[in-house]
Amino acid sequence: MVGELKKKRYVYYHCTGHHGKCAEPYTREEAMEDQLALSLRELTIPSEVLTWLRLAVSESDLSERGARDRELKRLEEQHRRVDAKIEAMYETNLKAELPRPCTTRRWRNTADTALSCCAR
Repeated sequence: MVGELKKKRYVYYHCTGHHGKCAEPYTREEAMEDQLALSLRELTIPSEVLTWLRLAVSESDLSERGARDRELKRLEEQHRRVDAKIEAMYETNLKAELPRPCTTRRWRNTADTALSCCAR
């Protein structure tokens, strides 16, 4: 079956003719959807399979949640370290221990690092 767009609005399906001439006419997309929906409504899933699916989904959810929590902790720690570096540079600059261009360059590198971490 292949679908064709007619009048830039309607989709009709028909046989490709790969196995010879087909006697079936074109079928509108809506009719195909209705037939598929009816077939799916008749589908039943055994209770053992449903139980297995529920268990698999909850395990997957737990592992994804754990990975998300670990990544969040890693990013929070990285943020804390970058903040500490910026604070140390600020304090050093206030004490005038570093020449101005050196402080600015280091601050930009640290700020760029922080921005690139946040962009991930």
